[in-house]
Amino acid sequence: MGLTFEEFKEDIVKRRFDEKSRFYNRLLDIIEPYVEESKIKCFYPKNLFNGNAEKEFIFFLEKYIVTVTFQKEERYFLKSIPIPKGEISLEIPEYAYQGVQLTLENKGEEVISLNSSEDSNSNWNDEYIENIKKVYKFLIER
Repeated sequence: MGLTFEEFKEDIVKRRFDEKSRFYNRLLDIIEPYVEESKIKCFYPKNLFNGNAEKEFIFFLEKYIVTVTFQKEERYFLKSIPIPKGEISLEIPEYAYQGVQLTLENKGEEVISLNSSEDSNSNWNDEYIENIKKVYKFLIER
């Protein structure tokens, strides 16, 4: 099924992220004026469950990829890049626990890379694989 933006918001309201729920709620308040929820085609929360302090939320809109990063819960960075007409590669290992990887390149330079096992943890790997599949379908069908 994957983790949708709606589910992420519900989990924040239900305080499923413990001490981080307040912080993620603040994050939503900050990005709301810049990313219209109805325009989000795919959502990918990088490092949400793996303990990595460098969180990155990636929103795929019709024509843009918007990334939201932050430093020490004090400074937020929004970056919007047009979705290039570059190469989209999907690497699927024989064993899913090894992680599915999607890479989007433009003129030989990596624009974005998603890896289900590195960006999550073993408990969430399957959901992240589903998110990567959704992103891949979105990118190739546009």
